Amino acid sequence: MHELMASCHCEERKRRSSLDREDCFASLAMTGLRQLNATTAKQGNWGKMRETHGFTLLEVVLSLFILALVFGPFLQGLVSQAKVGEDTEKLQMAIKILQSVKEEVSTVRFKDFWAFADKNKPDADGNYNLDDMFWPHSKEEVLDYQRKYRDFDVTGMLRFVPRQGREAEERSLVYFKVNVTWTQPNMGKQKRSTSMMVVEPKS
Repeated sequence: MHELMASCHCEERKRRSSLDREDCFASLAMTGLRQLNATTAKQGNWGKMRETHGFTLLEVVLSLFILALVFGPFLQGLVSQAKVGEDTEKLQMAIKILQSVKEEVSTVRFKDFWAFADKNKPDADGNYNLDDMFWPHSKEEVLDYQRKYRDFDVTGMLRFVPRQGREAEERSLVYFKVNVTWTQPNMGKQKRSTSMMVVEPKS
């Protein structure tokens, strides 16, 4: 009887020991699972932080530096082409204005030159300012162009030239000159001119 009871106690201890080991293993497994979840959560939070904060300042600066290296020469080329195009446009306009003023002044009646001279005083060399009343259509073109390029300017002069063998007071020959000026970015102020003699037609 005592042996049977001892045997039963022994089996009971073994069964409890086995349960304790199973509980230990289960506890370890749960602990490991919790640590794994914690690690995964940290990694997820880091990824979310990366998504939330975006790129760092250093990354942005490096990106801009690379873009500047790549597109810098290209942009400089575009700026140079724009300047060349502006200079070409101004030169073409200057030639056009000179020709236009020349044509208008050549059709002015001499009595209009005389009336203008009577109302205005010449400078020390006998030159009069070439008033835009003598070239009204060209003046409109110049004003339109100056709205785009303020450095574009037109000036002119006229004077009566004495004719050989005639009286000094006679005013039948007029000399006029027109100047067009503008500023070129790399070459400074530019100038184009034209001149012409106008003779009073015989009546």
